[in-house]
Amino acid sequence: MSAHRPLTAYAPHPAAAGFGIEDFLAVLKTRKTLIFQIAAAVVVLATAYAFSQPKIYSASAVVMLDSRKNTVADASAVLSQLQPDPATMQNQIQILQSRELAGKVIADLGLADDPEFNGTQPSGMAGLLGLGAAPADSGALVDNFLKHIWADANGVSTASTLTASSRDPRKAARIANAVVKAYLDDQVGGR
Repeated sequence: MSAHRPLTAYAPHPAAAGFGIEDFLAVLKTRKTLIFQIAAAVVVLATAYAFSQPKIYSASAVVMLDSRKNTVADASAVLSQLQPDPATMQNQIQILQSRELAGKVIADLGLADDPEFNGTQPSGMAGLLGLGAAPADSGALVDNFLKHIWADANGVSTASTLTASSRDPRKAARIANAVVKAYLDDQVGGR
């Protein structure tokens, strides 16, 4: 036979009433040494990581596109040349950042042997631990190089700025100048 017990009202235990601010302060007080040690370890690790990151320098070169025609038949043709053609500007920016131009610059500057571009120079914590990588193939080399350059139109002008980045400020300047030179050589050769 089963015994039937009547239901009784539930009264929470005073300690189970909730976790208040006093309880939080008590935990902080009893665990202050552990909390301090964890915070100090996080600060030390963050500082070591920040100092392990290489400095990146950038250099810029400005290219101005001359969109004027050699002969002018009327005044409206002169006025139409005052505003740059956005499509032409975007085309020229695409050429500045093209894989073909990048390949020429890589060959001219010998960047295939440069650990910063061929993928053998590790960065961050891997660099501190001396962990290297195998050299990149030519496609990966061009991809890596293109991550170091970018070009932007300068407002509504016919100029665009090419920026190159590197861990060495002189190398960044050489790359920016080499890309612009290769671009100009390509444009002169095309005409």
